[in-house]
Amino acid sequence: MLTSKKEPGYPEDFKGLLPLAVQAELLKKICNKLGMDIDISTIPSLEEKSRAAPLPSGAEGWAVVLRPGLVESRPDVWLSIELLREGVSEKIDNRIPCAHEAAGHFRCSARTAEMMERLSITQPQGDVVVIPVQLGRKNAKASDADVLKELSENEFGLSFLSAASVLAVHPERIGGWFDLGMSFPGEEVDYDADGRYARTLLVKTNQGALTLMHFPPELTWMNDHGAATGFVW
Repeated sequence: MLTSKKEPGYPEDFKGLLPLAVQAELLKKICNKLGMDIDISTIPSLEEKSRAAPLPSGAEGWAVVLRPGLVESRPDVWLSIELLREGVSEKIDNRIPCAHEAAGHFRCSARTAEMMERLSITQPQGDVVVIPVQLGRKNAKASDADVLKELSENEFGLSFLSAASVLAVHPERIGGWFDLGMSFPGEEVDYDADGRYARTLLVKTNQGALTLMHFPPELTWMNDHGAATGFVW
């Protein structure tokens, strides 16, 4: 059994979020491999706007994420998994049965959907949205349920698509099994197909594979993950 006395934290190779222009170009290259030509023409103006805006309290930096619903013929959960496959690891240990086919078993929380809509209204053009984020360190060892109860007024849990957008261009954030995992409390999973949407998602690396799992938000998953959140600005 693997054991470690190290307190879970960000991997040493993760040096923080890249400049917005770099993130956008990397995301565009990954999407090109998936047959998508995304419009990132809004990034220069958004980058300038972000430099003039104060970073919300609790945020670590600015991230470029794909706008929901870009691929009409495929659900966002499919795109999210493919982003992780192209950007992070071809080897994915997907512990969510039939994730590609079971699009109806995934949804954004009402709060996350509302906040992303507010961001989209202020950023109506292009295929990407710029949001302030923190990638789990602020919420290390806390359950997703507790994190959601303590969100600030302009804060929301990241969706699977937003988190996958960030991780695809920052694969160093994942690290190894003993590094801090990352959950997406803005994504709700109806694992039992009973309409309850009672689970959330988590990624970690295990023996060279990117492990994607679901778990009840009340659990802390061995105290080794942190919930990722975004902020309206």
